[in-house]
Amino acid sequence: MNTTASQPDLSAAIQCAAGPEIVPAVLPLLQGGVLLDFMPGCTVESLMVERLGIDPEYAFGRVQTIFLDGHPVDRLEDTVHDGAVIALSAALPGLIGATMRKMGVLSSFRSGISHRNDASITTGGDGVFTLKLFNVVLPELGPEILTRGVFLTAQRFASRLAMLPTAFFQDQPSIILDGREVRLTPDMTALPGIDPAQLLRLTIRP
Repeated sequence: MNTTASQPDLSAAIQCAAGPEIVPAVLPLLQGGVLLDFMPGCTVESLMVERLGIDPEYAFGRVQTIFLDGHPVDRLEDTVHDGAVIALSAALPGLIGATMRKMGVLSSFRSGISHRNDASITTGGDGVFTLKLFNVVLPELGPEILTRGVFLTAQRFASRLAMLPTAFFQDQPSIILDGREVRLTPDMTALPGIDPAQLLRLTIRP
């Protein structure tokens, strides 16, 4: 189903840059999902390899489970619509994991919930999708994806900072927010001068 209505305006996002020391702190945000821009109508394969920069060998081997809008994917040539939610995972444990594995020998057992391609999806233009990473895929792919830039609200970012242990702030980490340096502190519950609903484009500097 092609759902293009009410997608966030990524062009209005405020730039937020941070050093690699913040990567372990923000990686869990990718489990909940972050926004990225893309060209709607591309295939699942091109989204992983070309848009996310995942090595093809890793994409076809290590990434064993793919969900598109909550449905397990078998065909990497399926197309991705604007507003889609993509979840990537390595092999999940047990019988359920074997059943959900892409092109697995047990995939026929969940045929009723498998993703069905929609040939009517509009191609081209600017689009937005949500990316989620799970288990070992999160630490293996997350840092590189963060260097490419992801979009999330200021509220989600600040809420994550508020959950971090005091020890994280001992080295006085900082971010560059809309061109100004902001020192991160343990008592920070919001980003100074930023509406909580404001979108940020968070980029981790190499």
